Formats: sequence, structure tokens, C-alpha cells
Amino acid sequence: MYIRGLDVRVTARYGLAILRIVLGIAMLLHGWGKLSGGVGNVAGFFGGQLGIPAPQLMAWVVTIVELVGGILLVVGFLTQIVGILIALDMLGAILFAYLLRGVPFLNEGGAISWEKEAVFAAAALCIALAGPGAWSVDDVVAENRTRAVT
Repeated sequence: MYIRGLDVRVTARYGLAILRIVLGIAMLLHGWGKLSGGVGNVAGFFGGQLGIPAPQLMAWVVTIVELVGGILLVVGFLTQIVGILIALDMLGAILFAYLLRGVPFLNEGGAISWEKEAVFAAAALCIALAGPGAWSVDDVVAENRTRAVT
């Protein structure tokens, strides 16, 4: 059911922009936390507790994807590529931090364990599939290309 007078063909791009910007801010904060807390500490956690291969390299990859990817999402540049990278980042977090350690989505007490990572991955995939929405560098670039071609 649609809300009368609210045309999603017009408003969807604004919803995508809100999703993109909020996800970008969240990823930027996650990446900044890793960088400011010390990527070496992240690598120690990755290699020691999670058993991630090449933990030093992966700590830097994850930090850069989240920090730089967050900035790129906020401004709306390379959003589909960044969306894919963040989705892979979050799927890796779900796999290594939860599934391979036997942590279920719902534990015995009913608490949810990895919903944040799942929501981040889903939001990133939505952006990768649907595009950046309004107020994005990608949108301006695409509009300029259309003008140049026609």
C-alpha cells in the first residue's frame, strides 16, 4: 500500500540519499575508531581471537574500506563500488566474528548477536544495487555525462 500523494518514483532517490549518508557516517566512525585505536590492535584481535588470515593486511584493508568508504558514501562518490566493498566487509565480520565461532543470530537468552553487521551489509547492498540517490557526486557526474553525449 502506498501513501496517497507520495510518489515513490519521485521520492525514492531521497530515501536512498538518506540511507547512503547515514551508512557513510556509521562506517566513517567505525573506520576512525579502528585508526585512532591503533590498527595494530585491530590486527592483534583479527589474528589472535578471530583467526583471520594476514591479520595486519586485513586490519588495514578493513580500516581503509570503512574510513575512506564512509567518506565516499557521505559525498556520494563511487557509491556502488563502495557499497559492494562495505557489504563484503560486513559479511567478513559476520563470518569471522560470529558464524565461524559458532555464535548464532539469536542466543539462548534471545539476544541478537550480529544484527548491526547484517543491517549494514543490507544497506550497503541496497546502495550498490539502486545507486546513490540524490545529493551525490555520482549523480552530478552522470548528469554531466548525459549532457555531453546528447
